[in-house]
Amino acid sequence: MMTRRRRWSFWMPPLEHPPILWLDDLYRGALTEIGRLTLWGMLFSSLSLLASGSYLIAAIFWFSCFTLFISYVLGFFFKPSATINLRRVGLLKVVEGSELHYRIEVENTGGRTLRFIIVEERGLVPELRPVGPSAVISELVPGQSCSVMLKLRGARRGVYLLTHLQVSTALPTGLIKRGRRMHVQSEVVVEPLPPESHLPPFPIDRQDQSVSHAGTSTELIGLRDWRSGDQLRDVHWRATARRGELIAKEYADSNSTKRLVWLDVEANSASEEKTMDEMIAVAIQLAKESSRADVDLMLFHGRQKRIVCSHVKNQRQYEKLIESLVGVESIKKTNFQELTSQLVGQQNAKHLVLMFLQLDSRRRALVSSLRSEGYVLIIWVGKPKQIPSQWRQDPRIEVWS
Repeated sequence: MMTRRRRWSFWMPPLEHPPILWLDDLYRGALTEIGRLTLWGMLFSSLSLLASGSYLIAAIFWFSCFTLFISYVLGFFFKPSATINLRRVGLLKVVEGSELHYRIEVENTGGRTLRFIIVEERGLVPELRPVGPSAVISELVPGQSCSVMLKLRGARRGVYLLTHLQVSTALPTGLIKRGRRMHVQSEVVVEPLPPESHLPPFPIDRQDQSVSHAGTSTELIGLRDWRSGDQLRDVHWRATARRGELIAKEYADSNSTKRLVWLDVEANSASEEKTMDEMIAVAIQLAKESSRADVDLMLFHGRQKRIVCSHVKNQRQYEKLIESLVGVESIKKTNFQELTSQLVGQQNAKHLVLMFLQLDSRRRALVSSLRSEGYVLIIWVGKPKQIPSQWRQDPRIEVWS
């Protein structure tokens, strides 16, 4: 699933505006570094010419215009032939804010030698930015293949599509690139930064449970009141301090486990979308921990006026789930009634993780409804100050934020 473009706003970053993005792509793809300096010299001299009328400035302006025009015309006779094959090689996956390094295989299938070949990406989305100079091949004889390295920086988590590669040359003047764009499609996965803090121990809902203590099992399934014969290491100190009486951990031995997680993706502002990125990072960590613990995970979130449930049971499904989580985008409104009906229908599960971007009356009502159904709720909220004080005192509610 490709990441959708965010809702348009005048206050978006410059590259989010389609005309500016198109000009940036043309600026990078059509001009060399010297050509860009020549273009800026022409622009500044034209402004100075309007103010002063100096003959020297006029000469600089017309010389820059003539040089760029001649470079464009002469470049037609040197541009690479159409008989070139391009292919991206490598794992196109990177963490947000990091650089992605990958190879481009270039093969000359034509009948003449190509010189000073420039290979670069074209049509990039704002979230993927090129790093460093373009890759250059000094010479490529007929039938020869070689590899060049390209670098991209992933600015925001998501799944993006690389659509075009350009092969060009700046001969003979070194100012204007002449060549052609080739349709070569690949997906790039930009994972969010991992959360700064580790998650607390996650209770596991088990099917066919066999309850035991920590001495015989290390898998936590929930909390209960202290009983005679329990050991000191079984005490859950956070719950004990919150409730004012001893609370013990409960463990179980079983091969069948389940985790339920709900993601609130109803974001209507830039700040809420930023909070959603943090929430997605926590959800991905949950999915990875579930995969390592061999735990079934049922993850719910909204999409296009409906509730989507992803039920994964093996390593391959977890990898697909993580990739889909990376590409999850915000929606305008969540159908909480449909969500409640789906969650209440789950069997053999008493713990539920609710991850909210904010807390309003609709979300508070959802918490009350699910709590009345007997769930023990684990709540993550992007704005911890909105959490009611009574939730922190409730033994059936665990707050992660």
